[in-house]
Amino acid sequence: MSLILLGILNSQAAAGGGAAYDLLETQIVSTPASSLTFSSLDTLAADYKHLQVRASIQSNRNSGDDPMIMTFNNDTSTSYARHILYGNGSNVQASSQSSRTYIFVDGMATTYGSSLAYSGLCLDILDFQNTNKNTTTRILTGFYGSSGNKHVMEHSGLYYKTDAITSIKFDFSLSGSSINGGSRFSLYGIKGA
Repeated sequence: MSLILLGILNSQAAAGGGAAYDLLETQIVSTPASSLTFSSLDTLAADYKHLQVRASIQSNRNSGDDPMIMTFNNDTSTSYARHILYGNGSNVQASSQSSRTYIFVDGMATTYGSSLAYSGLCLDILDFQNTNKNTTTRILTGFYGSSGNKHVMEHSGLYYKTDAITSIKFDFSLSGSSINGGSRFSLYGIKGA
């Protein structure tokens, strides 16, 4: 068995293998917070082509579901856009926004229904250091909704500027909420073509 596994690993290495994901930083919220920032990405992630944020999040509100917003480089000009596809098991909806001051990320779980409910988030920031094109994002979230439904959302985001991304700020106060202690954000660097 070990020889088979070794052969598989060697063949992947010879063919270049997949992209390498390296954990760069983890932030675990200990007390309720209205925002969270990953900064100094120009040095922290200098050797990586893409970034990924994986998070487990819970809002402190006890109703509905909460949005969060994301900005790059402390830029709150109207330089963002997003598309969203949303499904809850019985309905599918889509929408878009442009000329926004942030990328809107819907679907943060609240304590409605269960104090143990946390939403999952997987966010890719593609070519974050490339100054020859606009930065794009893809985001997948899922959460336990206020009506008891389970929701899945897929977002795409666009930053209209060509600046290299040096910081990512997540803000949870759009609906007057904050995130609970125990929420966790991990930043990964991705090497690859």
